[in-house]
Amino acid sequence: MALAALIPICCRVSQALEIGATYEVPGADMSEVVRRYWEQKLFSDVSLTADSIVGNTIYLHVHLKAQPRISSIVYTGVKKSEREALEKSIGLRVGGQITQDMINRAKIIIKRYFDEKGFKNAAVDIRMKDDVTKENNMLIDINIDKSNKVKVEHIYITGVSNKEAAKLKRAMKKTREKSLINFFSLKNSCPRSTKKTRHTCSIASMLGAIAMQSLLQIPLPQRSPTTSTSTSI
Repeated sequence: MALAALIPICCRVSQALEIGATYEVPGADMSEVVRRYWEQKLFSDVSLTADSIVGNTIYLHVHLKAQPRISSIVYTGVKKSEREALEKSIGLRVGGQITQDMINRAKIIIKRYFDEKGFKNAAVDIRMKDDVTKENNMLIDINIDKSNKVKVEHIYITGVSNKEAAKLKRAMKKTREKSLINFFSLKNSCPRSTKKTRHTCSIASMLGAIAMQSLLQIPLPQRSPTTSTSTSI
């Protein structure tokens, strides 16, 4: 059957069909035209229909529906700085087209962003709804539940000596493993206004020293006993 007209004519698709040429309808050539339109990812619906058939001549009509566009994006559950960082990375913008592939990609990027910040259980829900004020436009709601940060309770290292294990733990200090060693950080921040606060900080530093010495298997130096006297009046 000869093709008399192709409406509309697309430069990429017209390479598959040529006006005046003979094609089998329906057939593989028609399917190839539809496939090429889909590959452009610009349309949410593609179809071919015959406007009319005169003798051995067919008038084809290509029906295309453009992908919807974004009229607004609303974030919930995140701080302003987090929202601004996500806006630069997820690829969604007001006025741009939106597809399900773009939504899936945005979810992956958002989860990876919070995973790197320690929010391993963050949940992302992206919803689209029609904008009744604009034809073929969508309102995008991005709801994020960061949940609690996942903290390292303890790191177990086997197969090496205690000294080597201590070096490895120091290299992984950013994991902020809970340990008495963390009391070392209190030494420089202890207030010095009263004897009571100085005594409390001294105990914290001593506990940290005991933990470190035990970890490295270095015997603690013996401290000479001290005596305290009290005078009653």
